[in-house]
Amino acid sequence: MLSTTVLMRLKALLDALERRFDFTESCLPAPRGSVLWSRYLTASIAAARFLEVPCRYPDLRDDRELKAAIHFTLRKQLAALESQRNAGPVVLQVISLCQSLLERMRAVAPKQPAAVALGAWYRGPVRTQVFREGLQAIEWTVDDRGLAGLGDLQGLPWVMPTEPYFRTSAGVFPLAVRNAKQSLWAQPCPWVILSQSSPVLQEV
Repeated sequence: MLSTTVLMRLKALLDALERRFDFTESCLPAPRGSVLWSRYLTASIAAARFLEVPCRYPDLRDDRELKAAIHFTLRKQLAALESQRNAGPVVLQVISLCQSLLERMRAVAPKQPAAVALGAWYRGPVRTQVFREGLQAIEWTVDDRGLAGLGDLQGLPWVMPTEPYFRTSAGVFPLAVRNAKQSLWAQPCPWVILSQSSPVLQEV
């Protein structure tokens, strides 16, 4: 199911974002992480700002714009899946997965990403496979590809028992052969003899 691929990629991307730390530098009232002593001496102490301690420390990235795009993608996928709720238990399982991912996006409002933003993310410093595949999943949904676009039924699993298939084929094939023969005899090909000594037939 195409929607399952999109959702699993978004889940992996969310997991990666929640573990993603960057180093931040800022002035704090108390030391945190590594103190930038040279800057503290020349900038803070020299200006008698003793409670402005320049520090460098790991901080969890917010990525609100990217998370807003993920939220938008999840809502669009859910809308497409809800329209096929009666298609079977597989769809219900995928809907449950989508809803569980949406629960993680409560703090961020959904926002459709612009093409410029997608391009910037692709060119960004983080180019892991999980990150690229997550961006592809967002792009597919925004461009109406996959379950959210080309048709609500696209990607949904279906089953056809083999016995009815072969029974149907057994009835259709002889009929097709008989029709072909009738068509052949209804329109015979004219031929002419080019030589009496060595008969050669040529289609007219």
